[in-house]
Amino acid sequence: MNYFSPQTRRALAWLCVLVHLVALGAAFFVLSGGLPPGNLAMRAQFVAANAGAWQIAWATWLPASLALVLFFAAWADVVEEKYRAWAVIAVALALAGAVVDWADEMIWIGIAPGLAARFAADAFAANAYALWDRAYLTLSIGLANGLYCVAAFILNALAYRTRDFPRWLARVGAVVWAVSFDLSIAAFIADGAYIQIASALAFALFLPWVLLIGYQNKIA
Repeated sequence: MNYFSPQTRRALAWLCVLVHLVALGAAFFVLSGGLPPGNLAMRAQFVAANAGAWQIAWATWLPASLALVLFFAAWADVVEEKYRAWAVIAVALALAGAVVDWADEMIWIGIAPGLAARFAADAFAANAYALWDRAYLTLSIGLANGLYCVAAFILNALAYRTRDFPRWLARVGAVVWAVSFDLSIAAFIADGAYIQIASALAFALFLPWVLLIGYQNKIA
């Protein structure tokens, strides 16, 4: 039994792409000024000076995570019935990744700007900001993205075994999510330049892949 109509599945693919484009635009034009690599004090100063834009930019990533989970649910909906238990586990892992992302984003929105404003004058605030700046890489880009990748690997394997699902698209998916997992590795080793390169490559592959999935007969 399918829970998503073909039109809904296609709409979710487009939703996922569009909200990620908005979030990526916010990251490029606003968030890049306050995220690694770069001098921590200068980045904190940027956040303090642009607190409103910073908070709005981070808010765009909240629906992006939700759209990804919904897309994964639509993808899981087309695997063969005998694999549904594994598909549910995959969607649950993606949801766990989204919860981690949402918690991280709320800290950037609600707490980090205040710490950044006191960074230069308050040693406690400076240390707390520096601690969170490092923790974010591990928790969001490392852990949350890693959970998305594991979920995608599971769903991709199930899709590969699903009758009529294009094998070539499953192979493309394996490449897309292997590159995305490379982004998590970059975060765990805290290499800011590596993160930027891996992120650009991962999203360049991810966005068209989502539409390819959305327009295949099994999900469209």
